[in-house]
Amino acid sequence: MKDSLEQARKLCEEGYLPIPVGRRDKKPVLPNWQHAEITTNTVDQYFNGYDTNIGVVLGKGIIDIDLDDPVAIQLAPHFLPKSGKIFGRPSKQRSHYLYKSSHQKTKQFKYKQQTLLELRGQGAQTVVPPSTHTSGEDIRWEVNDEWTEVSTHTIAAAAAKLALATLFTKEYPTSPGSRDEICLALSGALLRAKWSIKTADQFIYRVAKTAKDEEAESRKKGLRVKEQLSQDKHAWGFPRFCKLMDFDAPTKTLVASWMGLKTEEDIAEQEVEPLKVFEYQSTDRVQSRPWVIPGLLMKKTATLLVGPPGAGKTSMGALMMYSLATGKPFLGKEVLETGNCLIIAAEESKNEIKLKFKAIEQVYGDVFNQKIYYRGLEDDLKLVQFDKRKGTTPTKGYHALAKQIELLRIKHLYLDPLINFKTGGFDENDNEQMEQYIKNFLIPLAVNNELTLSFGHHANKISGISFNDKYDDKPEIDNVNAMYAARGASSLVAAARFVLTLYPMTKYLWETYYANICEGPRNRYVGLVEAKSNYSDLSDNINWLDKKIVNVTTADHVEEQVAVLVVSNLNEVTNQRSKLHFERNKEQVLKRVNHIIDCMGGGTERPINQVAEQLVLKEPDYQNGEIKKQTIKSRIVRLLEAGLQEGLEFDGFVYRFEYRAYESKTKKWIIKTTKTEEDNIPF
Repeated sequence: MKDSLEQARKLCEEGYLPIPVGRRDKKPVLPNWQHAEITTNTVDQYFNGYDTNIGVVLGKGIIDIDLDDPVAIQLAPHFLPKSGKIFGRPSKQRSHYLYKSSHQKTKQFKYKQQTLLELRGQGAQTVVPPSTHTSGEDIRWEVNDEWTEVSTHTIAAAAAKLALATLFTKEYPTSPGSRDEICLALSGALLRAKWSIKTADQFIYRVAKTAKDEEAESRKKGLRVKEQLSQDKHAWGFPRFCKLMDFDAPTKTLVASWMGLKTEEDIAEQEVEPLKVFEYQSTDRVQSRPWVIPGLLMKKTATLLVGPPGAGKTSMGALMMYSLATGKPFLGKEVLETGNCLIIAAEESKNEIKLKFKAIEQVYGDVFNQKIYYRGLEDDLKLVQFDKRKGTTPTKGYHALAKQIELLRIKHLYLDPLINFKTGGFDENDNEQMEQYIKNFLIPLAVNNELTLSFGHHANKISGISFNDKYDDKPEIDNVNAMYAARGASSLVAAARFVLTLYPMTKYLWETYYANICEGPRNRYVGLVEAKSNYSDLSDNINWLDKKIVNVTTADHVEEQVAVLVVSNLNEVTNQRSKLHFERNKEQVLKRVNHIIDCMGGGTERPINQVAEQLVLKEPDYQNGEIKKQTIKSRIVRLLEAGLQEGLEFDGFVYRFEYRAYESKTKKWIIKTTKTEEDNIPF
């Protein structure tokens, strides 16, 4: 323009910061125009009457909404605050909205690499009327009235809504088939993004109307969705909307941002559907549990076999696979369902695995045509990768195993040792990592393929067998200690439905109890303890196994010795001795019965600790001061528990020990009843 100096002076008077721009150009001619502050006093130094365009600096009290997309121009009056300063050019009228604002940040709203609109602030300028566009068209005022002042929040939110509306209008379905469902899902998304019903309905109506949807009014779903949400009913939201619109990942992120879903948590909240629950009915039918070995092994669950090195975990795993393939009893336990078996022993060679099965066949019978598959240490297998940066993921080996399970129709899988099948930064003492390993990866192998899963694992130094030769009639099982004998995180034991623990015969147990009732050597014996069962009672007895040595003839005519686990006669001998010990305990209690009666004080029940406290005073060991009182008391408590377990009849009354698990404090009691009352006890 030839009168640029006069026009620049007018702009200064109206509050603009004008800068000279090249004729029919958008580029300022000043090198540091962003910092220029031209006023009425200095304007003639920069505009000297030459034919130039005029730009104004933005972000210093004035902002510009530059509308690049024709759809954005069409929608702008419905989404932008009313402006007193609007300009454009003949081919793109009303494409710039100016406002007074403290907003500074410049932001482009792009979709598919095309700019829909731009919120221009700091670091930007805009060429204003009366200037000439690069196309040769005149830039003209459409509205040139009083300034409209807006806040940062208002203008930023309005620009985002306009960009969202522009995108949705451009992608609005051309055919009517899916429009209603899309608008319903969008309503759910907007309301969950904290939009009001009115704003959400107006947004959807305006988009539908602009997209020439003849049923635009009926697309308002805000009230319907609000009622669904208030009644905790399911309502579609952001995920469904994006799916119906077939948005790719970048578009989803873009739309979420413009909608006001700023965090992953906001988006995740919209993905939540009502939790699926089931109502129990008295008429419901239930199915039997899928037992394979009652009390030990069940389909779709995990059984943990724990033991120290050399206890025989792999030998037991091999024997278990043999029984599951052939149907022959597993250490005296019935096998209810046979099937193809796979044992993966990462610390044994393939030849060693075959030696174990050859030895098992010599003791229990041939496998014949039953399918047992194996894999040894020669073929290392990793199933799960732990990576702090990438997270925990299944390996190629995991997927290969899953495919092989399906191809070979494997129904029973044994992995040994458990800790070998992971790789990366794994800490076996980390509960979260162990839970991921077992629950997220290994157990799904069992669930998805309806197979039994068992795995061997190393033990810590906790003993699950207790015995004091001075007080106990026989070695006892401590199920809690036996359960947590598994080394590492407790989440491993929690995930397993069954836990079996192997305990080699200790020197103390051998010398104080077993040496006199059975043949040695002691290292041939290993005790099997049922440490945990979520679905059945636990055995109170140690199942002593004998490592029977079998000679296996190899291909080169060498005799190799291999241990095979068999049930030992130690169990029968122990039970017989225990019965004798029980009778001796009963005799010892009978010697003290008068003192027990005195301690009962005429009542029908009394805590066993109170009775023992008084009996201690009658004991010679206490009176001569040779043994501490607490030691004697503990011995008497054990004696009373054992001697009164089945009841002791004396002078017309029956005295027996009763354990009350339901009591919060005192659980152990001595009960006094009549013979008639005792006979009427149902259990």
